[in-house]
Formats: sequence, C-alpha cells, structure tokens
Amino acid sequence: MQHIDLICIGKLNAPYFAQGVSEYAKRLSAYCDFRIVELPEETIREKNASAASIEKALDKEADRILASVRKGASIVALCIEGKQLSSEELADRIAQTAGSGAGDMAFVVGSSHGLSPRVKQAAA
Repeated sequence: MQHIDLICIGKLNAPYFAQGVSEYAKRLSAYCDFRIVELPEETIREKNASAASIEKALDKEADRILASVRKGASIVALCIEGKQLSSEELADRIAQTAGSGAGDMAFVVGSSHGLSPRVKQAAA
C-alpha cells in the first residue's frame, strides 16, 4: 500500500486546517496509509531577523524535514513558488508516483519563512 505523508513545520492547530486534513485523511484511508508529521518551527530570537538568521533556521528545519521523509519517497514541496494543480492533476500525479515504483510520497509545508532551498531541490 502506498504511504502518503504530510510533513509540516509547526502545528495544524487552526480549526479549519485540522478539519480539512481530517476530511482528506478519511478520504485517503481507503487508498493509502496517510500520516501527519508535525515538526517544530526553528526559533529565531531576533525581532527583525537577518537573511542569514532566517537561512540558518530554514537549514535546521530542512534537516528535520529530510530526516522525516520515508526512504525512497517522492517529495512534493508545497510552497509559493510552486505550480498549483487541479484536483484531477494532483490525483494523476499521485497515481503516476504509485505506479512508478517510487510509490511513497511526502508533501512538505514549510514554516512562516518558507522552505529551505535544499528541500525544494529534493522535491520532485
């Protein structure tokens, strides 16, 4: 059975996020093993953080994200620079990945500062 993971930096504690994820988890359960991995956001102590501080925090988050991805899984970075897919296109992509032999997928949501370039490069 295909494994699909939602890896998030931070908690999905807003009610609308929790409800949406719960609904999709229920729908997906017939087709795959779905798991949510919530990782802590790296603390930046500076009030007006420098680019270097943000980059350092994103790099630490990248270490945790990449360590949480199942071996051999296809990574999908959910970021502002990405291409928006329709539901049909997303379903096709999941089916193609399942049939390609890679099988497992990890959808990654970054922190308020985004995702590290390392995670984006590792993404399909």
